[in-house]
Amino acid sequence: MKSGKTLLVVIFVLVAVMASGCGGCGDSPPAAPSLPMNVTLLEAPLSGLSVPGDVMAFGGTGPLIGAVASIQALMTQTGAPLPPLEPMAVAALRSELALKSEVGLDLTMPIRFAAFSPKAYPTDSVALLIGTKGEAAFIATVPDDRQVNVPGNAYQYARFPGATLPIYVNFIGQTAVITRAADMFLKHRDFLQRLSAAKVNETVEVVFAVRNLTLLYGPEVDTRIDELHKSVAQVLSVLPKAGPSWMVKAAFDSVGGVVKELDEVRFFLRARGDGLNMSLAFQPSVGSGLSKVFSELRGAGDGAFLDVLPADSPFFLWANFSPTRLAASAKRIADVTVGPMVAGDATKKELYSQAMVDAISAMSGEFAVAAHGPLKGEGLSVTTLFGVQDPNKARLAQAALTQIAAEPGAVDYYAKQGLVVAMKDAAYAVEGAPVAIVTLKPAADNLMLRSASVALADAFSHHIAVGSKFGVYAMGEDARPRIEAVLGGKLAGGLRAAVGPALALKHAAKNSFFLVYVSPIEIVRRARLAGANAWATLVEPLKNETGLALSAGVDGASLAVVLDMPIEQATKLFQLVEKLKGPR
Repeated sequence: MKSGKTLLVVIFVLVAVMASGCGGCGDSPPAAPSLPMNVTLLEAPLSGLSVPGDVMAFGGTGPLIGAVASIQALMTQTGAPLPPLEPMAVAALRSELALKSEVGLDLTMPIRFAAFSPKAYPTDSVALLIGTKGEAAFIATVPDDRQVNVPGNAYQYARFPGATLPIYVNFIGQTAVITRAADMFLKHRDFLQRLSAAKVNETVEVVFAVRNLTLLYGPEVDTRIDELHKSVAQVLSVLPKAGPSWMVKAAFDSVGGVVKELDEVRFFLRARGDGLNMSLAFQPSVGSGLSKVFSELRGAGDGAFLDVLPADSPFFLWANFSPTRLAASAKRIADVTVGPMVAGDATKKELYSQAMVDAISAMSGEFAVAAHGPLKGEGLSVTTLFGVQDPNKARLAQAALTQIAAEPGAVDYYAKQGLVVAMKDAAYAVEGAPVAIVTLKPAADNLMLRSASVALADAFSHHIAVGSKFGVYAMGEDARPRIEAVLGGKLAGGLRAAVGPALALKHAAKNSFFLVYVSPIEIVRRARLAGANAWATLVEPLKNETGLALSAGVDGASLAVVLDMPIEQATKLFQLVEKLKGPR
């Protein structure tokens, strides 16, 4: 039983918890337990555990049957035919541990695991903690050639005759601790005891000890990140018009720095009566630069922009960044946006970079984007709102930035992307707000973009207005009337109170500063390409009110990223898959 194989068994059992039938729960599984709706970052999973230096990850479930029952209650609603994963998981445990039967296992108890450093345990680095019906009952199910009271362990047996790697068994109460290294249990008994007794607050929780990982494997991590960076860069280098490589380099540089300043990453899976909630919580080291960045991410916005945008939006993105943090990033943003357009002229580069810095610094940090029904007709229109704390500064910056399109360097830059770009400042005004227009035109020899400009005509016309409190960015033929409706207070809003968005906000990360919501089927049902939609008839019966939501929030210096799936979405997506399969 190699380390990777042991971990696969653990993962298989946890998957059984997340997506299995409930063989021992009776005909009517109990309802899912009432759980907190928001991720509480201060309540660390498996709280109270101090982690030895060679622990890489640990976690598990609460009572196994209860976890399976809560998932079963949800999955039954989707109508998806699920294989009986619970007995399959039990069979996997039986096979891997060479048990004569499963009668000694107690599935009403938790299952836990700890993964130690392969440097310390190169043969098998995983300890598995499983519930039993007592020491005698469990030991009666292991092979008869077992040995008792071997050095450092209560029991030892071979998985099969002639096996050279023994299985060691020790007990913490009624929990059997299974290891493949003779000294693992004695060396880590205190930690394993606390792991066994720790309370798991969610359906499934796993903690990754990133600090230990970087201390033990720092050079290896750097090498792997560098190798992946080179591989991605090589792929991008052969793609036509793949775009500037600075984005890739910046991303990989950031990953390396972030990993080195993290203490832990925690994974949660929470089952609710109406959906599933999955979260990754990132805990930086105390006093690190990353902890400062996390604590400063969230701005003062209250989400009021979502009340302005239409309630019929199957997609929206809301962000609420600290204006201080946004301003601190302004120079970097300028360097990688307008900078490359005038890279050959230091004076012009400084001029336009400063204009971009001024534009960003004039913003409040709150943004909202929504795809919603157009003012007339069918399809979807995209409208963006952005907060403004200094409208005069923002307008001056916008006026300066619109001049960049005429610069020779910018013309060449866009030409390499297959575009001809025209910008006009103050093309018209709405409620005293000047509106700039940016028009994109595909180059004559770029057949792909010319085709796209027909199918996605809205994406080639952009109007940007800067009002006294917020700005409006609209795309498409009806951009002007939409800007007039927004700034004139005549656009039908109410997005935050709509059923799907309200549910997404309710189950979002605590202290959210970012949320993206998407109802895939509704987008497919309502979108139009060149005025047509070949999928509308197929998905019309699947019309729904909810959507998938990805959010991020901060609590102190901790950052959580949460994915929420309402059960309605899972049901409709399963029904769509069945429709696509066709009659059978």
